[in-house]
Amino acid sequence: MVPQLNGMAHLEALDARFGKSQVMGGVAQINVQLRKDGTIAHMDSLSRIVFGERDKQVTPRAQALADAFAKTNVQWSLSPDIEQDMWEKVVFLSALAAATCLFRANVGEIMAAPGGREAMERAIDANIAIARAEGHAPRPKSIEFAKARLMDPNGNWSASMMRDMEAGNPVEADHIVGWMLERARRHGIDDTVLAMAFTHLKSYEKRRAAGRVAGAQQ
Repeated sequence: MVPQLNGMAHLEALDARFGKSQVMGGVAQINVQLRKDGTIAHMDSLSRIVFGERDKQVTPRAQALADAFAKTNVQWSLSPDIEQDMWEKVVFLSALAAATCLFRANVGEIMAAPGGREAMERAIDANIAIARAEGHAPRPKSIEFAKARLMDPNGNWSASMMRDMEAGNPVEADHIVGWMLERARRHGIDDTVLAMAFTHLKSYEKRRAAGRVAGAQQ
């Protein structure tokens, strides 16, 4: 099994159901949106699949998957440390989701707003501290990528979670922002942006459940 879901929360559930040895790690690096007609729109050129064994071994099944991908045009890599890759993605993604959902704006719009850059920096720094406290300190290259993309004054991208909110769709509040918020509080790390974003997302879920979100499909 090679799940490509956002975040880390799904690993515990899959490990409990199938056993940890049966669950590989995976990261999908892609910016897409599910439209109401069922089509998937690519929002930019970012598109990559990363996978690997969570015990860092190159097993026959991991190599077989790599060999299969090698015959395609897909951008892919067999990771020597997939859980580190997964942590680095959730550090980036939860900051992007928290900020763009909280402010209902894309990166460039947030950067142009008073206090926007400071709020984004606060979110990124908190997430880096969480990962470090959990034993997965992000590598310099991943931090550089995250900060460049999350604080790009011309960035027209937002989290798919924000686009889901604007479309009246379900959101991954608990699995991304809530999961990181829980760990921020566990380690005594600044949770300001995560907490405000999580409250905003859960309020949206309440409104949606009550049928008070325009265009929502229950």
